Amino acid sequence: MITGYKVLDIWSVLLNTDDEISQLYLCETLFLPKQTINSLVAGLVKKGFVFLEHSPGSRNRKIIRLTDMGRKYGEENIRWIFDAEQCAMEDTDPQDVQVYISMLEKYIQRFRKEIEGSSFN
Repeated sequence: MITGYKVLDIWSVLLNTDDEISQLYLCETLFLPKQTINSLVAGLVKKGFVFLEHSPGSRNRKIIRLTDMGRKYGEENIRWIFDAEQCAMEDTDPQDVQVYISMLEKYIQRFRKEIEGSSFN
């Protein structure tokens, strides 16, 4: 069973990337803290969906690989979510997509301005 959007992000990378995937790669790609990635990957290992393989030529880098069970589970239970998202985007009017992107960019700019001016940082 999937629990949360962060683990869906990891599934997305695992199912859609042929490259070697490390925890550092996930941190940099998904903009998530190392501890969060470590916990999520540990949960996937515990469920038997992935295993960690030592990367040759490195001291402590490990590659995350789907097990056969993990690949089957991902293809049967998770990929449809990404396919549905893709179909929804393809069915959306391109002008609506541009409006959405523009609004999101404005929101990010305003949010960044608030954060930079905040007394909390």
